[in-house]
Amino acid sequence: MKLMITGRRRAGQTLRANRRHMKDVHGALVLENIAVDPTRAPHRYVQNHAFDSLYSGGAGPLSMARDFVTEVWFPDGETAKAARESPFYLAKLKDDELNMVDQASVIGVPCVERLIASDRTVAACPVKVIAMLSRAADASDEAFEAIWKPATAALNGAAQHVVSRPLAKTPIGWVDTFWVADEEAAYILAERYLSEVIEPLSDAGLLGLEGYTILLARHYVLHAGDRQFDITS
Repeated sequence: MKLMITGRRRAGQTLRANRRHMKDVHGALVLENIAVDPTRAPHRYVQNHAFDSLYSGGAGPLSMARDFVTEVWFPDGETAKAARESPFYLAKLKDDELNMVDQASVIGVPCVERLIASDRTVAACPVKVIAMLSRAADASDEAFEAIWKPATAALNGAAQHVVSRPLAKTPIGWVDTFWVADEEAAYILAERYLSEVIEPLSDAGLLGLEGYTILLARHYVLHAGDRQFDITS
């Protein structure tokens, strides 16, 4: 399973300072955790630092711009829970989160991944477009995917496309992640995703009141580990 954690930087901190702390200080602590306690620590660890975004506005938890998405992989939910209860996390990682994260903005999403498309150029792609959507309470999978599937299939310019489906009820009901070659490609894909995917879903009443956020981000694989998609198509 994968745990996605998204939020905003803490008040009074620039994006540059936040990124430096997240990657060079907090990231180093996570790698130390992996070295000393590999069973309970994340088995794969990726940071995504947003350089721009699109968002819905309004009062919902996804209605504002977000600064990061952290992705950590575990064999199962019990291991993920144990990681946050481990002596190392409690002694070193938990308090350091306050140095970089506005805790009130944080949303954690346990999810399962589905690989939609991929080609060999993905390894050379340093940029992602991460679209996090809420879903209406009465939006069936069939109705949602009837619009989503052809709309995302028509998008181009991505070397890889992965869907992350939540395993628990959270404000985020669906996540599309696209790997692209550069920032310009990210802007083009994000704007197309808004007009060709989100707006039709919204018109059909399938988006939730929590809104949406699309992050354009540079990603950093700090610990590659072993990654296996739970469902492949």
